[in-house]
Amino acid sequence: MTQPDQAGHPSNPATTRRNRLANETSPYLLQHQANPVDWYPWGQEALSRARAEDKPIFLSIGYSSCHWCHVMERESFENEAIAQLLNEHFVAVKVDREERPDLDDTYMRAVQLMTGSGGWPMSVWLTPDLEPFYGGTYFPPTDRYGRPGFASVLRYLAELWVKHRDKAIDSGKQMAKHLASMLDAGRTGAERPDLDVAALLTQTVDSLFGYFDPREGGFGGAPKFPHPMDLAFLLRRQVRGRADVKGAIELSLSKMARGGIYDQVGGGFHRYAVDEHWLVPHFEKMLYDNALLLPVYAEAARAYSVPLYERVARETADYVLREMTDQEGAFFCATDADSEGEEGLYFTWTMLDLERVLGSDRGRAFGKAFGATDSGNFERGRNVLEQLCDEATRASFAAERAKLYAERDTRIKPLLDDKILVEWNGLMIAGLARAGALLGEPRYVAAAQRAATFLLDRMWDGKRLLRTHRGGISKIDAFLSDYANLAHGLLELSGVATDPRFLRAAIELVDVARTRFGAPDGGYFSTSLEHEALLGRSRDPYDNATPSGNSVMATNLLRLAEITGEAAYEDEARRAVAIFASNISDSPAGFGWLVQAADLLEKPPTLVVIVGDPNGDARALHAAAHASFRPGAFVLATDGKSAADPSAPGALAGKSRVAGQPAAYVCTHGRCLAPTTSPQQLGIQLDAR
Repeated sequence: MTQPDQAGHPSNPATTRRNRLANETSPYLLQHQANPVDWYPWGQEALSRARAEDKPIFLSIGYSSCHWCHVMERESFENEAIAQLLNEHFVAVKVDREERPDLDDTYMRAVQLMTGSGGWPMSVWLTPDLEPFYGGTYFPPTDRYGRPGFASVLRYLAELWVKHRDKAIDSGKQMAKHLASMLDAGRTGAERPDLDVAALLTQTVDSLFGYFDPREGGFGGAPKFPHPMDLAFLLRRQVRGRADVKGAIELSLSKMARGGIYDQVGGGFHRYAVDEHWLVPHFEKMLYDNALLLPVYAEAARAYSVPLYERVARETADYVLREMTDQEGAFFCATDADSEGEEGLYFTWTMLDLERVLGSDRGRAFGKAFGATDSGNFERGRNVLEQLCDEATRASFAAERAKLYAERDTRIKPLLDDKILVEWNGLMIAGLARAGALLGEPRYVAAAQRAATFLLDRMWDGKRLLRTHRGGISKIDAFLSDYANLAHGLLELSGVATDPRFLRAAIELVDVARTRFGAPDGGYFSTSLEHEALLGRSRDPYDNATPSGNSVMATNLLRLAEITGEAAYEDEARRAVAIFASNISDSPAGFGWLVQAADLLEKPPTLVVIVGDPNGDARALHAAAHASFRPGAFVLATDGKSAADPSAPGALAGKSRVAGQPAAYVCTHGRCLAPTTSPQQLGIQLDAR
């Protein structure tokens, strides 16, 4: 395979043939630009050719940091004989699932129906009418592993299309009909005007305990995923009175922080652990995992006063700012698990490596503290580092960790997916703003402001949001998750930054999303009517690796109800939760963010308006507001200039300094306590809510 550079281009594209993917901006698509496969990006050119030549479409969907996507490319898409089969009998289309989540969602459902499972790379064959009639995930090039080889599948489907086309077409139509009925299956029952929020929350907590691993923390066995939204929800319930969940939260956060899933040298979290002990990760690093884990650790640091959690939050934020931030301030998507064709090579160490870099004695001592042995705990004598020592001992190895980071930085790095997705950037803006507030770290707030400014300048015109940006090009109409997550990030940022642009844009984004994505009977579709029509419009409430747009919209609406005084926002949020109540009851563990919205329905949020400079004269008030973790409280920062502005949100009306001093107003449902200029008094007022 041609070695790609950091942007995903072959290292010497001038000497290689290039297919149509060379004109794309996605690093994942660019990885395939030198394949002998006659790839098309998804679009009218490919779809028109399929119809004109009456050929089936081979749709391949993956993403840049997907290990098995790389394997299938190397084994099959770079194979001349297999490429010839594809080019002769099919119209081959390659899609980055992160750019087109609508395509991924639609056709992944089809593959799951056909095979009983899903994953990436996704391989699905469509009729020219885009109806799926055969599918799977990774295929080896030849028959092995108890599964047919890719070449065999291509020959079989080519023959099927020629000799038994009616069967393929009929199968596609039946599957399309089934998919159309499934896509709106996010709502399985009628609205629930009698929604018992307290019972729903109790049921969710109890269900999560059914999955909890009392020995290793987390939920379920191997492979082990972090579940940050479930932990965030449990943390809220614990502070609300469920004392029995505290141990589960602390065990999970501590085990992950000390395990190999956490990068003990460079900070930040890998995607998941392949074992139940959090030791060996799948080494890719995703922006969204770190964006979701960052505020959980910062909140737990405040809730439990555990230095480990604060350290991990700071190191995670610093990792993102150091390695995942564009020169203009926005955040990259991911880094690969592989480098030099080997998974984990960049992140793992032999004992000889440690001794060479740190010296024999210090290398041995470091290895003992971080779980390294001569034989290794990973492949070929290499070690994944885990923290076996206490925090004081770890701190004594700060210089050694810095040396190892510098040494690692000289290695060939994993591929960086440097495209910018609004959806994930919104989550990271929120995470940095939240961590900056809770940890009193202005650098994180400044980074969140810079990223937000980039997105608003380059990808939002007040009416239309674009999803992805790379190489100076912004494109693809944004989906519900983009609108919702960016608004969420801007609302968090409005708690620590007085620039009114952020709050104004958050309100605009939510209002546009309500219009473009709202479903008549409650909740929101993932796509708008302006998006490309596929086999149906999904209304997905499930919180998977990232929160669903429905969930984030619900929490945004509840905050805006307090900020604007508009009851319609709260009513709409209640409908969004109520319409999916049956889904939550059936599978409580799949709604980690949506039940946080339900938590705010049970006890309305408290809004704290602080007038003054968050980094200047109002710093003490902001510190008091964030001295403890209060799940129902959120802050709105203002310089006071909006107090007399009739166009300003209702929460800012009349909110000004008191006797020239910065002041805080504690409000619920538009009713505010007397303003205070005392940080101590603010803490008392909040503790009483």
